[in-house]
Amino acid sequence: MDDAKRPDGCGVHARDNGFTVSVVCFGDHYELAHRCLAHLIVALDFRYVFSVRVALNNVGSRTRDFVFSALSQLKEVHEVLIYDAGSFNRLKYPMLRKMLYDPDHPVVTPYLMHFDDDSY
Repeated sequence: MDDAKRPDGCGVHARDNGFTVSVVCFGDHYELAHRCLAHLIVALDFRYVFSVRVALNNVGSRTRDFVFSALSQLKEVHEVLIYDAGSFNRLKYPMLRKMLYDPDHPVVTPYLMHFDDDSY
């Protein structure tokens, strides 16, 4: 992601002093995923949030389509990563570890906010 796309150089501040936000969505519970992510998307402030990571753990197609569509609008100002387990249940904590210890995309912020899909 290019910091030049971040107004007023906010990307540097967010990376150095900001947050990574992670969400784990599980099962065929579109309503839960929608409620959680819709609230987060409205509340995200790119001055403080550098990265958004969402794990899709055995979710239905409606949830998957919503997540990809909703997060596509954030890619201009946030690092957005989606970890999709397909139709397999990889369990919550292994998915969290995959998001947090991704060797290709390490967490570079000092702070992390995590939400399960039933958080709002």
